[in-house]
Amino acid sequence: MTPTTRMSLTLTSSTRTRSSDVARSKLRLADQRRDVFPDRCVLSGVHTDSAMRMTVTTWRGPRWMLCVPGVVPLRAHVLRRPHVVVALPVSPAVCSRWRRRVALSQGVVTIGTVLIVTGSVVRATAPLAVGIVIFISALALSARANRNWWITCTLDPTRAMLIVEPTHREFDAAARKIFVQSIR
Repeated sequence: MTPTTRMSLTLTSSTRTRSSDVARSKLRLADQRRDVFPDRCVLSGVHTDSAMRMTVTTWRGPRWMLCVPGVVPLRAHVLRRPHVVVALPVSPAVCSRWRRRVALSQGVVTIGTVLIVTGSVVRATAPLAVGIVIFISALALSARANRNWWITCTLDPTRAMLIVEPTHREFDAAARKIFVQSIR
């Protein structure tokens, strides 16, 4: 969770409403290989020792496309694009909040789907109509969860860098510090 995680992770902090609160951070792959990471959460900026592993590949298209499940594995493994598994610091609170939102939206989609199938099988319009409304509402909930908790990671193999955006300013400051230390 410009490629996202293997589990189609899409994260972005809903607490960041102003453009001055977000940044575009660059991490060196050499630092990733040495297990050197910023000590701040990519989304909230709080101190954390937790991280999420992600498969990152090259990408030049629109960022929203990486929100589609399966795009990253397709590009990385099927189309044989350059890719690497990296870790990004994500606080446990942010991770559990994102997972709860995904589970909620998937549960509501399931309920809507069951009502649509039931209404279609028994040829009853009430469950069918309610199922369609619930299904569309669940898709809207899912889209909102993805929009509010979405980061993208792009691999730049020519410069051996990982580009992460949008990130919290605290994460960006920690990433810049590591970047400067590693090139000295």
